[in-house]
Amino acid sequence: MARTPSDLRDLKAVVTGGSRGIGRAIAEALARAGAQVIISSTNSTNLTEAERALQAAGLHVTGIRCDVANRSEVEALASAAVERMGRIDLWVNNAGISGPFEGWDGSISGSTTPASQGHSAMHWTYRPMPGNR
Repeated sequence: MARTPSDLRDLKAVVTGGSRGIGRAIAEALARAGAQVIISSTNSTNLTEAERALQAAGLHVTGIRCDVANRSEVEALASAAVERMGRIDLWVNNAGISGPFEGWDGSISGSTTPASQGHSAMHWTYRPMPGNR
């Protein structure tokens, strides 16, 4: 049975920058439609507040701190998401990063290396996430 926009039961999602603004709204909309959602942020205070508020509304949302400018933290977020949810069906690259990226050897996927400021974390999720088929 195909999912409809209003029925996302069993969908497992990660929303970077999900503790406030557009990211929080995306996470809330996904969770209200039935998705299990992990939100991330560099700001632990905002992350905890968002997680508590969304859970108090009866939504299945978990917060994990992550700085998307740090490759190992993005990999750890993906691994933690798979560990907690079993898989990742949807990854929303809402958090932004800016350079320069000294010492960074490219992307997790081996796609393009960010050459200037203002790139998002999108290049990090080109490769299928761990645990996915």
